[in-house]
Amino acid sequence: MQPLSRFLLIGLLIAGLEEFITQGLLQGNVAGWIIPTLFAFIPFLVLTRVIAGALDRRLGGEAQGALAHYLVAGGLGLCFEWFVQGLTPWRDPNLLQIPFQLGMFSFWGAAGFGPRLCLDRRESVSRPRKAFIRSLVLGFAIIYLLAFAIPPALRFGPVIAAVVVTFALLNVFYAWYIRTLAHGGPASPQQSSGRRGHGRPLPATGRGRERLRLTWWPRAESGAGDPSPALRDLRLTSRGDSAV
Repeated sequence: MQPLSRFLLIGLLIAGLEEFITQGLLQGNVAGWIIPTLFAFIPFLVLTRVIAGALDRRLGGEAQGALAHYLVAGGLGLCFEWFVQGLTPWRDPNLLQIPFQLGMFSFWGAAGFGPRLCLDRRESVSRPRKAFIRSLVLGFAIIYLLAFAIPPALRFGPVIAAVVVTFALLNVFYAWYIRTLAHGGPASPQQSSGRRGHGRPLPATGRGRERLRLTWWPRAESGAGDPSPALRDLRLTSRGDSAV
C-alpha cells in the first residue's frame, strides 16, 4: 500500500495547480480558492484511496484494481461537479458538453489516480509513469503560459480548452499503465506472495527456503554398450537443511 501522506501530497499538488487557474486566476479570486480546494480534495482523496484499496483486495487482479481506482476517482469527482457545483450536462445541453464533461472526469481522475501511477516505482511500469509525468508537466506549462500571456478579457476560452485537452490526453497514459499491469506487469501483492519460478510455492525448511541446483552427469551402464556415451540426464536435486 502506497503511503497516504505522499498520495495526498501528489493529489493536492495536481488539484492545486489546476484550481489556481480555474478557480483563482480566471475567477479573479487569487487567494480565496485555497481553503475550498483543501476542503473538497482532502476528503475526496482519502475516500478514493479507501474505496480503491477495498476494490484491489476484492478484484484480485492488479490491472482490474487500477482500472476500478481510476473510474472511482473520475466518477466521484463528476458527482461533485454535478450535484455540488451544478455543472450538470442537462442544464445546458449542447455538443460542447461532451469534451467539457470528459475534461472534468479526466481532471478528477488525474487528482485521484495520478498519485498511484506516480508512486509506482517498479521498473516494469517506468515508461508509462515517466511519460505521464512529462505530459502533465508540459500540459501545466502550456496552461500557465496561456493564462499569463493572454489578456484577462480573452483568456477564459483558450485556458479552459487547454485544461480540457491536457487532462483528456492523460487518459492515454492511464490506459498504457493498466495495459502494462495486465500484460507482463508484476502480479498483485496477494498473487506474488510466496511465489517463485512458475508460480508454485517452494516448501520451507528451517531457514525458510530451499536452494535448487541443476546437475549433469554421464550415464554409466556397465556392459550396456551405450552407442551415445555423451548423452546426459538432467536431474533436479534439492539441497536444503536436510541435506547432510
